[in-house]
Amino acid sequence: MLRIVGLRMVPGVRGGLLVSRMLPRMCSAQNYTTNASEEPPLPWDTYLRLRKQRRMVGIVATIPTMLLTAVFSGSYFLTQEVEPGQMLFGIDPLFVNIGATLACVGAGWLIGPSIGNVAWSLFHRHKAAQIAQRDRQFYQHIRKMRADPSRQVMHNPVPDYYGEKIGSLHAYRQWLRDQVRFLHELTGI
Repeated sequence: MLRIVGLRMVPGVRGGLLVSRMLPRMCSAQNYTTNASEEPPLPWDTYLRLRKQRRMVGIVATIPTMLLTAVFSGSYFLTQEVEPGQMLFGIDPLFVNIGATLACVGAGWLIGPSIGNVAWSLFHRHKAAQIAQRDRQFYQHIRKMRADPSRQVMHNPVPDYYGEKIGSLHAYRQWLRDQVRFLHELTGI
């Protein structure tokens, strides 16, 4: 015997007893109002672990980008012929070429985290929507819970204003304690 429960058919149900017990689990209204392609949100500990991993990959990616830009810019700028009497911008050409090489290495240092984040995102494509949803929730919560930066001074800045170093629930709790401590130091309570 088949009975229709909501939009599902439950085989072998008699008298409705099983239906009343299984109804909250099987046929919640939320299942029918959401899209079938949506996945449940990521647990917070998993999200924070992935966030920490993404940050670490971005930091580690700076090393090869700095080395590559140093090698390529150095092989170009430092092999240029320099005439001893000719000045560039009123400076010795050797110093200009060294400065250009260092500027390229600095650009590699700035580009590294972006390249690392793109590489990390390629490996976690299947969770991109869930991570984006948690990112929005996380940053809204950080914005709500952080200390007021208008009261900071040079020797006492707001600790981890953007919550960049939060990588676990323990680190998040510590961040909350640091925010409260910062407020208490300012008010003297």
